[in-house]
Amino acid sequence: MIFDSNRKLPTLLASASVAMLLAGCSDSDSSGSNGGDGDEPKPSALQTAVVDASSGTAYFNLVDGNVVGENDTWHVSFNRYNVTLNDQAEGAIGDEQAEYYDDDGALIASFFVNADLADELNSLNAVSEATGDFVGNGIKSAIDGRWYVGGRNGFAVVPENYWIVGSAEGNSYAKFHAASFTAAQSGADVTFEFFVQADGETTFSDTPLSTTVSMSGGSPTTTCYGFDDPSNTDCSSAGWDVKFQGFNIFVNGGVSGDGAAKAYNLETVDEVTSGAEVNPNAWQTDKESSIFTDFVWQEYQASGDPSDHSLYPNYRVYVIDTDKDSDEDELIKLQITSYYDPDTGASANVSFRYLPLTETTEEQSCCDFLKVNP
Repeated sequence: MIFDSNRKLPTLLASASVAMLLAGCSDSDSSGSNGGDGDEPKPSALQTAVVDASSGTAYFNLVDGNVVGENDTWHVSFNRYNVTLNDQAEGAIGDEQAEYYDDDGALIASFFVNADLADELNSLNAVSEATGDFVGNGIKSAIDGRWYVGGRNGFAVVPENYWIVGSAEGNSYAKFHAASFTAAQSGADVTFEFFVQADGETTFSDTPLSTTVSMSGGSPTTTCYGFDDPSNTDCSSAGWDVKFQGFNIFVNGGVSGDGAAKAYNLETVDEVTSGAEVNPNAWQTDKESSIFTDFVWQEYQASGDPSDHSLYPNYRVYVIDTDKDSDEDELIKLQITSYYDPDTGASANVSFRYLPLTETTEEQSCCDFLKVNP
């Protein structure tokens, strides 16, 4: 979990002056629908804003430059440090700011601590195209795709990769893997083995329960399974533990279900003999996924100081398609610059700046932020 505080980041906020609107603001009204509109006017110069996301979700219209209601036209929303796109929008990475991280993906503290708001405007200006695929909102499963390999040479399971799943009821566990498969016309029939640790037991069973699931990436079917009650395959019931859909595996917890199911990826099959031995902080649940979860915009305690409970931006640049179904809408590039109010230092007041993908802006306009209220 990321903790935030009201602590102000002096290095990152020193350049922020009295809040004001920059040139090129649009004065169009929101249309009252959730999706974008290809006929809407687009921003013609740098736009900046500070959005108060401290007491709930704030919805922002990137065309009008306003905080709007959930049922109005909005493109991006903020809830504390979480950022989400409207279902009608898609996002891609424009600049992932690789220099902020080493080759192993670990953050480099000096880059975060010494980052300059004005200098990082160059990163926003330099982006003229997306460098990755556009993605919409989805679900990031706690069980990743390492149970199989696939490609031009065909499909195969990886039986040496195991996971532990905590049940939807929260009182039992199962260690499972993909054991074998049989090729089918549109995919594969995959057999999964579950070594169950029932409620009251202290170790996993030596004898597995197995279930065979038809899996396909083309027209995926959905199959649910409860390892405490293998006869329970009803996805509408409360008792299912894992859900097989296409080549994805979801758990009955997090955003995928109302249960307490969770998952842990074992390093080796014999790493633990009981689900109770797993570090409580190592469990994962299914989470919402978007370009802002694939490429996070901030890091907690990036200075390396244990007493520093601040969030530091990495100044990544995102490319936003406000209406994925329209060929007329103009792409927008966006950079989040702070988690703290530029005047008071209060947390969950997110500062960001954006402009059309093909445009640049003058450096002297980099640091004035408009406070936007509902």
